[in-house]
Amino acid sequence: MNNIITSLMMAGKPVADGAQPAGGGLMQMAIMFVPLFLIFYFLIIRPQKKQQKEQQNMLDSLKKDDYVQLSSGILGKIVKINEEVGTMSVEVDKKNQTVVEVVKSAVVGKVNEKGEK
Repeated sequence: MNNIITSLMMAGKPVADGAQPAGGGLMQMAIMFVPLFLIFYFLIIRPQKKQQKEQQNMLDSLKKDDYVQLSSGILGKIVKINEEVGTMSVEVDKKNQTVVEVVKSAVVGKVNEKGEK
């Protein structure tokens, strides 16, 4: 890979003995960085933005009685949502009525009652 880049950077008119190399090095470098940036954008930035948007839509659609999985691996049912603070109460144990208050961003995804996505 380095050989290809070096060859591209050194491509140009041959320089005579004692003469200064011709300008244009900056232009060649710019021509190389544009495709590199486009590849970086389409392989990393764009998919990440799409995933963040899907996650935010999922968080916005949460409502009472939805079953969720938290980032800690805990599964539970939403019993109350506090939009002002950005938290929710999640019931993690029906038998003992154990309720945990978590921030909304701790939710990884919705699951069914059995814990399957």
